[in-house]
Amino acid sequence: MVSFMGHRDIVRERSIRDFRMNSLHCPSCALQLQRRLLAVQGVEEVEVNFLEGMVRVIYDPGDIGSRDLERAVSAIGGQIAHAEEEHDHANERLTAASGLLLAGGAVAYLSGNPLLGIVKNVAVPLSGVLFGLGAVLGGFPVLRRAAAELRRRLLGIDLLVSIAIMGALALGETFEAAALAFLFGLAEWLEEQAAARARRSIRD
Repeated sequence: MVSFMGHRDIVRERSIRDFRMNSLHCPSCALQLQRRLLAVQGVEEVEVNFLEGMVRVIYDPGDIGSRDLERAVSAIGGQIAHAEEEHDHANERLTAASGLLLAGGAVAYLSGNPLLGIVKNVAVPLSGVLFGLGAVLGGFPVLRRAAAELRRRLLGIDLLVSIAIMGALALGETFEAAALAFLFGLAEWLEEQAAARARRSIRD
C-alpha cells in the first residue's frame, strides 16, 4: 500500500504597531533604533520614517505582546510620544542643569576655587564638586540608554560616550566629564529641534 503524507503551510499571524517617537533626532538615530528593535525576539520587520518621527513594527504576537513590545521600545532607549505629551522635556532640563553647573564650576575655578570639607580631613575644590554634579546630571540620559544597549549586547554612541564620561570621572577630570556630558546633550537637543522643524514644514 502506498501512502501519501501531505502538509499544509501554517500561516503565522502578524500584528502591526505604530509608534510616534521623540527620539528620532537624526538618520543615524533612526537606523540605530531599527537595528535594536530587529534584535528583539518576535519582531519581524521595522519601518522607520525619520522625518515623520514614526516607527512601524511588524511582530509575531505569539512571541511578544503589544505591551511587552512597548516596554521593549522604551527599554532600548526609544522615547514614545503620547497624544497628550508629544515631547518629553526631562532630558532638556537635565542638560540645562548640567550647563549651569558647568558654568558655575568655571566661575568658581576662576574666582579662587574655595575648598569644601565634604569628607572629614579632606578638602574638595568647589569647582570639582560642581563639575562632578554636572557630569552626573548631564550624563544620566546617556547612561540610561547605554545600559539598554548593554542589555541588548549592542554597541552604540551612547555606550561610547558613557565610557568616556565615566573614564574622565575616574581619572578626576571632572571638567572634561561635565563638558562632554553637556555638549553631547546640547548636540542631541539641537538635532531634535532641527528634526522637529523639518517635520512641521512637511506637515504644513
